[in-house]
Amino acid sequence: MRLAAAQELLGTASPAVADLLREALSGERDDEVRAAMEIGLASIEVNSDDPAKRLQAIEALDGSLHQEVRALLDRGGREHGRRRGRGSG
Repeated sequence: MRLAAAQELLGTASPAVADLLREALSGERDDEVRAAMEIGLASIEVNSDDPAKRLQAIEALDGSLHQEVRALLDRGGREHGRRRGRGSG
């Protein structure tokens, strides 16, 4: 049940959930659930305004085969490009 809930977070969780996830991660003992929670947290932080958090999130998501993660990284890259002003000149 915890695993399914953690997997459901992919691509749908809001930044408000990040603190709750961090707290839950500190007490999670199941490796599979923990990994899913870490991916969920990274999927939130990949769109952070903090470049260090974004980079850490991208590194955490690197190599994931989850379709939702791949779409999120693609979407995040496009968003980051817009923030930096690419294509606006």
